[in-house]
Amino acid sequence: MIKKQLVKVYFAWKDRVWKHQNGFKLNYLMKKYKKSTTLVVFFSAFPRTGMSATYNYVQTTKGLSTDRLFILDNFGHGKRGAYYLMEQGDRKLEEAVSDFLLEKMAIKTYEKIIFVGTSKGGYAAMYYGLKMNVDEIIAGAPQYYLGDYLTDVPEKKPIFLNIVGNPPKFTKKELNDLLPQKIKGDTSRKTKFHIHYSSEEHTYEDHIKYLLNDLKLAQFEVYENIEKYKKHQEVALYFPQFLIQTLQKII
Repeated sequence: MIKKQLVKVYFAWKDRVWKHQNGFKLNYLMKKYKKSTTLVVFFSAFPRTGMSATYNYVQTTKGLSTDRLFILDNFGHGKRGAYYLMEQGDRKLEEAVSDFLLEKMAIKTYEKIIFVGTSKGGYAAMYYGLKMNVDEIIAGAPQYYLGDYLTDVPEKKPIFLNIVGNPPKFTKKELNDLLPQKIKGDTSRKTKFHIHYSSEEHTYEDHIKYLLNDLKLAQFEVYENIEKYKKHQEVALYFPQFLIQTLQKII
């Protein structure tokens, strides 16, 4: 029943395909409102094991009368995601995503642009949010050191190798440095960060505490929403309410 409802939602939104001159194709959904001066862009987390990539927070945000753009990360191993960055060490995917975002951000004179995501999607929202110098980023339980995250258990090795190539064209450290370099290299300090996380699940000790420290050292404006759940997957239960409350405050 739920699957049928999701199919109806996607059909109503008209799943579209955008092709870059370098050959990469991006699937996306976009809803525009004539009077909206805000664009909210959503990046997807990893789907459940055995499933291919899906759009996130389409239903959660259906009550918002703002322009919304959802980008699918159906690349990488099993088409489950490549962090919107690269395949086999080739960064043409990042080139395509960057140009796509610039095109969509320019369709109106937006007064505010917000990037959103959880876990993998949170990483992408921060990476591209800093790259595009957007106004606000809302991230839930995001990774920070990408190389560490993709090599901490053997099950992630196919995802890691599909991103960096086999033999690897990028080292674990080079992946780790991607997002920290974006934070330290941003001189405008324009972007505001809204970070949801649990202090009781492993990504806090492994990633988020270092992310928060670097953001604050770089003098970004950071708002934290702290919960106490034990499993990383539980972000899907806690983040939607935080997302809606935050959007209602900042739009």
